[in-house]
Formats: sequence, C-alpha cells, structure tokens
Amino acid sequence: MEGLFEKYQNHLSEEGKLSANTLESYSRDIRQFLEFLNTREKTANDIELNKMVEYYMKRLLEQGVSASTMLRKLSSLRNFYRFMIMKGYTDTDPTLKVDTPKSERKPADILSEQEIHILLKQPEGDDDKAVRDKAMLELLYATGLRVSELIALDIEDIDADSGNLLCKRRDKEKVIPINPGGLMYLRQYTTKVRTGMIARSDEKALFVNVHGARMTRQGFWKIIKHYNRKSGIKKEITPNMLRHSFAMHMLGNGTDLRVLQQRLGHSTIASTQKYGV
Repeated sequence: MEGLFEKYQNHLSEEGKLSANTLESYSRDIRQFLEFLNTREKTANDIELNKMVEYYMKRLLEQGVSASTMLRKLSSLRNFYRFMIMKGYTDTDPTLKVDTPKSERKPADILSEQEIHILLKQPEGDDDKAVRDKAMLELLYATGLRVSELIALDIEDIDADSGNLLCKRRDKEKVIPINPGGLMYLRQYTTKVRTGMIARSDEKALFVNVHGARMTRQGFWKIIKHYNRKSGIKKEITPNMLRHSFAMHMLGNGTDLRVLQQRLGHSTIASTQKYGV
C-alpha cells in the first residue's frame, strides 16, 4: 500500500489542481488511515477493508473529531480508492457503503429540502416577472452560484444544448452543469421572456430587471424577500442561504467533498469543510 500511496501523491502533484495545503491534508489523511491498518493484526481483504473503514470512522467519532474533519478524511480515502480503481490496482472501493458524517450545522443556517421545494414553487404564472424569478431561483439552487456570479452571467454564458453555463470567477472561468429542472426553467426564460424584457437589443446580461437592464444585487434581494414572505417560511432567507443549502444537500446525497469544492469554486478544501460543521 505504501508504494501505491506514493504513486497517488505523484498523481495529485502532476494534476496541479490542488494547493500545497490541500495536497498535504489529503496525504496526511491517507497516511493516518494506512497507519491505522498497520495496527490491525488481520490482513485486510476487500470485505474486511470495508469494515476497517467503518471502524476507523467510528473511532474518529469516539475521539471527538469534528464532523468537518471526518468528512475531509472520508473524502481523501474515497479519492485514493477511486485512483486505485482507475489504475487497475483494485476493483473495489471500501468507502462506498460508509455513511457520510452527519452535519452539525444549525437548521436556521440552511433551508431543508422541503423548504427549498416550497420556496421554488412561489413564482407562479406565466407573466415575464414570474418566469424570470423562477429561472433565477432554480438556477441559483441548482448550481450553488454566488449572487454576484448569478447576476454577472451574460446570455452567451449559457449553452442550453449541453446544459452547462460558463461562470467567470475573478481571473478564472469554470463550466458548471445545470440539472434538468434548472435548465428547463432557464430555457423558458431565455426563449419566451427575455427578449421582451431587455431594453436594448445588444443587452448582454442574462437576467434583467423591469427596466430592461442587468439585475442588481439589491434587486435580487428584494425578489428573495418577496418570496420569503409569500412562502410562509419562518426563517429569514438570504441569497447566500440557497448556496449553503445547495452545498449541504449535495453532501447529504453523497457528493464527494472534492467535487463540491470544485463546484463551489473554493481555492482550498478548508473552505468547503465548513459545510460538514
């Protein structure tokens, strides 16, 4: 295993996608697990190894390790075994059936999936504003975009055929997939509504306000507040709450921490770990 671990370290370094701190964290997590295995008397085969991973996570919990740290360690192991499967060193991932550590985040910080469902249902009807609002809310939750990124989108950033959008984050560009539901409402807006809302034919903004110009942060805040009141949800909903909810629901459904890091545009894994707290 030590030799495979060194090959994995080389693989991560050659990829060049991780910061030095993140690379060090991943390596430390895997080394600690391998040291744990070395303390066991039995030689672990694939079935035993699955039990070893479960026992390892339980032991971390008993030691008082935080949910965020456990989440990162499990993510590190999952990526390690995916690498070994990809290279043909094994055909089994012992982390697959291991439960993701439960979040300790306060419920008020995010919306439950049921509350998200209620909120997204609020824009009703087929008038221009309702269709636009529906598309904005659906897209924000479907992608985990920041509000600043949402209102900065241009019409040319959307590729409806591939179901992707191009997000410009500071000096970086990233292609983000849109789920079928979000894409459906976005298409309704771009094909049936947007042309009638823009004030100028050369307007680049994807989402515009009632004056036909690019939507502002303040304008979108008012939209959120309106549907917050209409929904009857007692929490004070903010645009960023949809991003946090997206992240927590992704993790709850088994998304790998590193994948979530890339989707959220975090430069380090430490920023993503807060969603396990």
